[in-house]
Parts: sequence; structure tokens; C-alpha cells
Amino acid sequence: MLRFFKRNRQENIEHTRDAVQPSRERWFGRILSVLKSSKLDDAVWEELEEILISSDVGVDTSLRIIEELKDTVKEKGLESGEEVFESLKDSLVAGMEPEDGESLWMDETEVTGPYVILMVGVNGAGKTTSIAKLAHHFTQEGKKVILGAADTFRAAAAEQLEILGKQIGVDVIS
Repeated sequence: MLRFFKRNRQENIEHTRDAVQPSRERWFGRILSVLKSSKLDDAVWEELEEILISSDVGVDTSLRIIEELKDTVKEKGLESGEEVFESLKDSLVAGMEPEDGESLWMDETEVTGPYVILMVGVNGAGKTTSIAKLAHHFTQEGKKVILGAADTFRAAAAEQLEILGKQIGVDVIS
């Protein structure tokens, strides 16, 4: 069985926090250094936009975040880089919240047939491992899980998914 599943919830949280710490420090460090280094002008906004886009936030989302941040700076009269940074963090956290009345998970009362989750992302982001974690979560809830391997770029992904599927006891179609 995967070592991840043997840990308790707190160990999982700590492990995840430790694993993403270098990336978080690098990402937020770049943003904070841009905000601290100069006046909030067009060049700063463009550099922030570039950091977000290069971090796979997505063009539309990056543009929306920057526009909302500009509006917040104007409305609240924020001047220091630290204030703008805190506002950006608040905006990013708020963007992760589900809309009013929505759930991040399926509503079992509305599901009448198979429930499909499509996982997409950049190479090396941990999709295959995340799929196994979701599959394990759903099997622990008593749901029947079938995984479909469809990675056409990385041939070993299907093999990896089959190995993970065996470890957690779910069928894999490849």
C-alpha cells in the first residue's frame, strides 16, 4: 500500500506543507520582491502578471487577479508592497473557495450514474499520484472506482497507474 495512505491526517498535512514549502517560498518570494522593490506602476503589474502566468495560474485567471488587485489597491488606498501582498494572498485564498451553495465534492443525491473526474495538468505536477489518492478516498467511502489511463504523452503513466491501482484495490483500464 502507498505510504501516503498509512499516515494520519495531521502527518499528511505536515508532509504536504513541507513538500510545497520551497515552491511556495520561491513563488511568493518573487512576488514580494517585485512589490517591495518599486512603486506600483505598469511595469510592476506586468511583472506580477508574468509571474502568475509562468506559474501555470492561467492567462485569464492571472489577468482577472491583477485587475481585481488593482481595484483593491485603488479602493483601499494600499501603498506598501506588504499591504498589496497581503491583499493578493487574500484574493488567491478567496478564489479557491466554492461559490455560495456549491460543494467541491459530488452531491450523492444528484448522482444517478457514473461520476467522471478528468484530471489534466502540466507534466510532472503529480496528476497520477493525485488520481490514486482520490481513488483511495472514494473506495474508503465505499464507492466503486475504475481508473482509465489516457496519458498519451508519457507511456509509463499507464503502468504507474496500474501499479497504484493494484496497491489500492481498484480496476484500471489502459
